[in-house]
Amino acid sequence: MLKDTLYVLFLLLMASCFTGCQAEYASHDRKDAAASKCKDKVVGYIDKTGKIVIKPHFRIAGNFFGGLAAVQYSERGQYGYIDKTGKMVIKPKYLLASDFKENLAAVIDPKTKKFGYIDKTGTLNIKPKYAVAKNFSCGLASVTLKNDPPLLFGYIDNTGREIVGMKYGNSLNFSEGLAYVAWGPNKGQSGFIDASGRLVFTLSPELESSRSFFDGMAAVTRRGDDGIARYGFINKAGKTVIRPQFSEVRDFSNGIAAVQYMQENTNIHNVNWQELQKSKSFMWGFVNRTGTFIVSPQFEDAYPFSNGYAAVRVNGRYGFVDSQAKIVIKPQFEFVCNFSDDLAAVLVAGKWGYIDKTGKMVIKPQFTEAGEFHEGLAVVAL
Repeated sequence: MLKDTLYVLFLLLMASCFTGCQAEYASHDRKDAAASKCKDKVVGYIDKTGKIVIKPHFRIAGNFFGGLAAVQYSERGQYGYIDKTGKMVIKPKYLLASDFKENLAAVIDPKTKKFGYIDKTGTLNIKPKYAVAKNFSCGLASVTLKNDPPLLFGYIDNTGREIVGMKYGNSLNFSEGLAYVAWGPNKGQSGFIDASGRLVFTLSPELESSRSFFDGMAAVTRRGDDGIARYGFINKAGKTVIRPQFSEVRDFSNGIAAVQYMQENTNIHNVNWQELQKSKSFMWGFVNRTGTFIVSPQFEDAYPFSNGYAAVRVNGRYGFVDSQAKIVIKPQFEFVCNFSDDLAAVLVAGKWGYIDKTGKMVIKPQFTEAGEFHEGLAVVAL
């Protein structure tokens, strides 16, 4: 079980070679080639002028959080942390290393092969004893001690004190003061708890699962008589405010969310589901908090808002809409990343560059991979 857990976490960290939306891009058309291509690359960091400030010589490089970024030099090498000058400030000695969140990072100790947490000096703040350990959010982190099923999760605080007992078969990070948890046979019951561990509400029995809260709304699923799961939204009282009717949704931001709407009379049986998703039968639009479309389904794809803009795809090309879901940067790019620090990576003729929020190319396309800016720096590969 530990081997399987480490493998899954390794695949997640592999995405750091492609950083952020690069993993998403890899999953679109080159999923099978992503890992092998990643092995051939070395990555470094640029600033917002496009200047290389940390030369590419890492196999994996994470985004900066709290002034530090996790890096790995070689395929079987251990992970350490660098500062924004590229100096190794926490030496490579961990099997895996996560981003710093709330001044702590989850790492796997090479001796115990368990997760613990370090602070930004590299001091072990919480001893390595967890089979799975997630990032801190709202002062708490979801953890489990067991390697073997059934895995039961609870929550600890930043001293390692257990705040919520390990009794949940599934648990998400806290967001907006609440965390989704599931329990019972086959995780058949679920709801949201607060930071004290108090169950605030349970989900209605017909709802299968939920995502975290964003902008006061959480996406939930319900499986219909046709066996297809559809998405809707609940509010923080647990009330369904948008009935499950969409084939996919993005999180709410500024009172609107992108949703994928299935056209009437679409044949969903005995078809290739992935191909059907790409067809004109499934289009994306934007709804408000009541579920009313403010922009009718017309996009081939749509992504969550970031820095006030959301990426959309029209006729195979990507552009951006603003917080009112109006196109502000026309679809023209092969692929895009989210806006971060007011810049977005865009793919042009197979090379990545960066645009500003007017759509102006401010860093010319020259990189084979490029990630989102965090704290003024972005991961790139030449």
